[in-house]
Amino acid sequence: MARVFFSVIIPTLDNCERLLKVLSAIRQQTLSFDRYEVIVVDNGSKDGTKEAVLAFSWVKFLEQIDKRRSPYSCRNLGAKVAKGDILVFLDSNCVPSREWLENADRLTGHGERLYATGGYVVERSKRDCIYQLYDSLFNVDAERASRKGWAPGGNLFIDKGLFWASGGFGEGVRSGEDLRLTKKVSVEFQPIRYFQRCIVEYPAKGKDALLRKQRRVAKGQVGIWRLQNRVVRSLIRCFSAAIVPNFFEVADAIRRRGAPGDWRFFGKLVFLRQRIRLMMVWVNVVELLKRESK
Repeated sequence: MARVFFSVIIPTLDNCERLLKVLSAIRQQTLSFDRYEVIVVDNGSKDGTKEAVLAFSWVKFLEQIDKRRSPYSCRNLGAKVAKGDILVFLDSNCVPSREWLENADRLTGHGERLYATGGYVVERSKRDCIYQLYDSLFNVDAERASRKGWAPGGNLFIDKGLFWASGGFGEGVRSGEDLRLTKKVSVEFQPIRYFQRCIVEYPAKGKDALLRKQRRVAKGQVGIWRLQNRVVRSLIRCFSAAIVPNFFEVADAIRRRGAPGDWRFFGKLVFLRQRIRLMMVWVNVVELLKRESK
């Protein structure tokens, strides 16, 4: 059986310190070093990222400055120069385990092209505890997302042929393209697989970072809805979810992804879930009006 070659593509923007930890972890992979390449695509960092990455002679460094604040344009650029059979999209804050690529390699050679999402181990601190818990339960739940036919883009393995057959990520987009692309591949080509052993460590977001992300996601949703011609239906669905608390959803998330002590936050999580959903619906409406007025 022919051995596959992996291309690890990392978009980054002003995240130098964490990126260096990611690169160090990649270099320590148990998979033979001649089986993968690493491509870092910088989106215009001002924190010394370029100088730091160029010190790693084994890393291919690219710059995407035409489309600022678009990790998807960075990923597309990395995919265009990638030599690998498998594209591995890794966020610059996700530190992979030593067996990460070796475990992914075990998924290959079974008669279908590789298309899978890995698991996330969440790093949480005591600061902004409820917001970090929310982020860990609902924003990187790759297992639940894969059951719905999509995946977060921060730990994604996809056959290069599948990626380009699906058209790649939308250019210049800030948020939402991982959902659109992975859903499209799952519907038109083959279902996505969830593989817990391809683990990365993800630092949970505190209050300010989390709320910024949810606003960004809400803006990205509008673009997806318009492409699918489902604006009204999707907006009604989101509004309904925002006004009717789903206690079972929160309980299931804590049961599968939380720690025993997290149950004491159940009530606060239900309230925060609804508060964030209402905020996102408001952002949806504002963003929709902005786009319709252009």
